[in-house]
Amino acid sequence: MIPRKPKLYFDTAAHPTHLTFDSGEQKKNLPWLHYAETRWEMFEPDCLKIEIGEWLVLVRGYNLGPLYVAIEEHTLQRLSARPDLEQKPEHIHDTFVAEIRFLSKRGKAAKTSGKSAPASR
Repeated sequence: MIPRKPKLYFDTAAHPTHLTFDSGEQKKNLPWLHYAETRWEMFEPDCLKIEIGEWLVLVRGYNLGPLYVAIEEHTLQRLSARPDLEQKPEHIHDTFVAEIRFLSKRGKAAKTSGKSAPASR
C-alpha cells in the first residue's frame, strides 16, 4: 500500500480578513485585525492557545505544525472541530482539531462541544 499525503483539516486563503472557528456547537468569526498571539508549549504538544480580540481560543488536536504555520503566516481562514477523526487510525498522520473551546478574557467561558477540558488550560 502506498502511503498517502497527510490531509490538512482546515482552510486557508491568501489574505483572509477573518478567522472562523467552529466548535461543533458554536461558530465564531473573528477579525485577524484583533489577533494578538498563539502559544504552543512544548509540554502540551496537542494544544494551541490563540488570543484574538476578547477571546482565548483553545485548540486541541493532532499534528498541529501545519496549523501553527497557517496561523503564523495569517493564512488560516476556517477551522472546525473534528472529534470523529480521533478514533480512526487512517488519520494518524493528518492535521486536525478534535476540540475547540472559547474562553472570554473577561472570565466567562463559552459552551463548546467535545470532551471537557480544565478551564485553566
